[in-house]
Parts: sequence; C-alpha cells; structure tokens
Amino acid sequence: MNFKNFTKRTSVRTSLVLLITTLNLASMAGQSNQPTKLPSQRAESEFFTDNSGSVPAARKKTLTNSSGDDSATLQNLINTLSQQGSGLITIPAGTWQFGEIEMKSNIHLFIHPDAIIKPTLTAGLPNYSIFRIGYTNTKSTNVSIRAISGAFTIDLTGLAPETRITPFNVKEAENFMVAGCKVKDRQTIHATLNCSASERAGIWRGPKNGLIKNITVQNAHGGYGAIQVRTGENLFFKNINSLSGGATLRIETDDVSASGGRIPQTTAIVNDISGYNIRCKDGNAAVMIQPWGAKNGWFDVEKIEAIGCMAAVRIDKAYVELNAPSIGTFSNKSRITDITKVTYGVNAQVKQGVFPWVPCTLRTNSSILKPNPIPNMETYHQGPSIAPILYRASSATANDPRFYSINIPTENAIRSVTTGFPNNSLIISRENNQVGSCPSSNQANTTVEEEVNVYPNPVSGNTVTISVKLKNTGNLNLRVFDFNGTVVYTNQIGEYNAGAHEFTYSKQALNIKEKGMYIVEISSNSNILKKHKVLVQD
Repeated sequence: MNFKNFTKRTSVRTSLVLLITTLNLASMAGQSNQPTKLPSQRAESEFFTDNSGSVPAARKKTLTNSSGDDSATLQNLINTLSQQGSGLITIPAGTWQFGEIEMKSNIHLFIHPDAIIKPTLTAGLPNYSIFRIGYTNTKSTNVSIRAISGAFTIDLTGLAPETRITPFNVKEAENFMVAGCKVKDRQTIHATLNCSASERAGIWRGPKNGLIKNITVQNAHGGYGAIQVRTGENLFFKNINSLSGGATLRIETDDVSASGGRIPQTTAIVNDISGYNIRCKDGNAAVMIQPWGAKNGWFDVEKIEAIGCMAAVRIDKAYVELNAPSIGTFSNKSRITDITKVTYGVNAQVKQGVFPWVPCTLRTNSSILKPNPIPNMETYHQGPSIAPILYRASSATANDPRFYSINIPTENAIRSVTTGFPNNSLIISRENNQVGSCPSSNQANTTVEEEVNVYPNPVSGNTVTISVKLKNTGNLNLRVFDFNGTVVYTNQIGEYNAGAHEFTYSKQALNIKEKGMYIVEISSNSNILKKHKVLVQD
C-alpha cells in the first residue's frame, strides 16, 4: 500500500476532547500507540502461540457422537483434560448438538470439516452461547477451536429469527484462536463472534492476544453480522466474510451499555486491533466503527471488499448524548489501510437512520429502496449501496464533539476500485451530506426513525419522556425490554393523528426496577418505528 494515498479527516473538535483523548491514550501502559506495520505484514504468532503440539498422546481424545445433546459429554471431557494440565479433543464428522460449552485453559478442539454443530438452548437463559472462551470468574488461556482443514459448520437455521445467540462468546481470554467456521444464520440476535469483558474477583477484563480467522456467516441480521469487538487488545481478524447480512467486522465499543453499566468505561476499550481481508456481500458494511463513550486506542484494517453492501466502511460518530460524561473516540493513528473492491448493488441492508444519505434519485424509487422493512429486521430495508465510505463521524460544515479523525484512503484511490455506482453517488459521504426529505411521496419512510426520541438518556431521575412525530395517523404501541430481551412493560397507547406527541412515564410505571440498560420500542400500526437503548443510572 502506498501511504501517500492516505488522507486524514481533520474533523473540528474542541480542545477539551483532544486533551482527554491524548491523556487517555497516554495512560494505556504497555500498549503500542500506533500501528508499526500493515496487517498483511503481521505474523499470526504475534497474536496466538499454538501449543497444541505439546499435548501428550495420552491427553488426545476423540469425542464419541451419540443421539441428542452432546454438551455434557464434551464439557466433561474438557473439564477432565484441563484438570490434567492440557488436552486436544477431535470432533469427527457428523451432526452434533452443543450449548454453553465452557472452554477451559489449555484445551484445543480440532473439528472435522464435515462436522455440523447445532445449538442446544438451555431453558431460561436470556442469551445463549455455543462456545464460551472466558466467562464470569474464569480466565481462559491457551485455547483454540479450529477446523482440521477447511471449515466446519454451525447451523442456526432451525432457530426462530431474532433468537439471542452467540456461537463464539469471547470474554476474559488470553492466547486464543478461533479458525475455520461457516455459520448458517437465520437473522439471529448477536454476532457470530463477540469480544467483550467479564468479571473475575471484582475486576472486569476483556480478551487479549487472539487470532480469529477464516470465518464466514450467511444470512445474518442487519444489526449484527460476523464479528463484534466491544472490548479487546492485540486481536487479529483475518479472512472474515459476511454474506447477505450485517457488518463483517464491527468495532463498536458499547460494553458499558451492553453490561447495563457494570463494566467500567476505562476497561471497556479496544486497542491494537488488526483486520485483513474483510469482505461483505449484500449486507450492511464490511467494516463498521463506532466508539460510544470509550476512549479507544488504534485499529488498522487492510484489504476491504464490499459487493452490494450499504457501504464498504461505515464510520459512525460516538453514540452518546452531546452532554454525556464520556464521549468516545478512536486514536487518530487508526487507519483504513486500503479498500480493494466496492461494487454497487440494490440488495444491501439499509437502516432507516441512514435514509437521509441515500441519494434522492434512489430513495424515491420504491423498487430500489423498499418501503417496508426486511422481515424480522424491524428498521432495516432492502436498498442500494450509498457510498464506499459513509463517514458520519465527520463533517465539512459542522462541529460536533462526537466526531473523530482516522486515516482513510484518498477519494482517487477509492474511486479506482469502485464500479457501478450512479453518477450522483459520493465516494465519501459525510454527516453534512444528508438530505432530510426528497420531493416525492413515492419513497420509503425516511424520517420516522429520526423523529422518535427518548429523554433524558441516561435516565437519572424518576421520569422518562418519549416524543413521537408521526407522518400519518397511527395506532401507537409501547414496549420496554430489559437488556436480556425480556418484555417488562407493554402498552397500547392509542390512535394519534399525524404530528408531534409526547408521553411521560415514571420508571415505576414502565416496570423499570433497577439500573441498567433497557430497550424502549415504539411501533405504529404494527410497524416498529424505533428501538431506543436507554441507560438507567439509578
């Protein structure tokens, strides 16, 4: 890559935000404060030291397949071998049923490429995992889950859409690898692989020193996809593909919110994140970046490809209020090293919130931007590619402390690998390029999502106000979920005319009994207008 093709977006920010960012990055003791070589130049051994070859022959076992749930058989073998010091377990070809498998230290799973893993859902759990690498009160070290060759299969197609499941849930782990897996999804909630923090002895820690490679997911939910990194350090994501669903590599540091405010913001950060050969087809984005309240270190992603996706790279501003106590950012040494291919298409997953960035000639054509959401995806519509880079964390005309600057390729460099986009499409579309409404009524609902608000957020008092601006008369319905997805409150608000309306509730009326993260959902005529994440602080 020729580094003269980089351009640095110098978004206007206050000196206070710059100072806070500088101080935070300086405090990351022992961490590299910038990439020193390209992801393609980094050795896998910088992230994972493979000690599976040192496992004694006596502790190399082959799992026996039986009818029904195989979880207990595998877990018992993992526990026994871990207590003995280490183990290598081969999982042969066949169909297996696993759920909530806890990977203990010094255990390696070698899975046959013709093995098919289906999830076992334990009754009563709000969120399911198939494999857990690091979890509450346990750190997992020197572990791997890998295909013997090619890729084994995880089959989620028997689940209901929007089931809350994570095939690989990685928390406090060190020196780990997940490699060689094809996931057949059914628009479930959560990414194929999640990196976040867990608590041990009162201290929260996330994963570090990990290699994740050769992962493909098909038919993922638009709001999720292949990978989500909430917390982590020195992680390498290599050869990751998302086909017809979501974001391929999502570096979205929302662990404080995802934990209901339990994880300290100083812990819930990322640094030294490398990505190579990240591909998206007919989904949302190959790479998605958003910091929430986290003052993050750097990331570096090279060789990005998007075919028919909403964008190749989506760079979102910090998802916090303007007066939030912590406004997130990424190190300005972060970089999108290069984009190798961007092809326009009309089967992308386009969220209602980015409709204003869809060119009006496309937005007003209901055969291109579909007026109704994709089934089971609420606010995502089938629609066109918007731009190679949707950079909502920058503006040529406005100042917002939630903006931040990273290094991206020049427009000329991106243009040279872009094909099929309409003439009026931008190469880099920024915050100031949005158009609120188009001169036609024959278009998808472009403004409803922006016209539903919940405040104050975070909630520190006793009341919550929901404002809704309707374009047409609608029967409004309100539901409140806790962060585990359980409905804690539902109310048929009633029929309201087009226009602005406000509804104020006490926390008690909404059945909000403790602090944490909640989801407030407003629908009109059975169509979901918005799901708001609301943090209740006391």
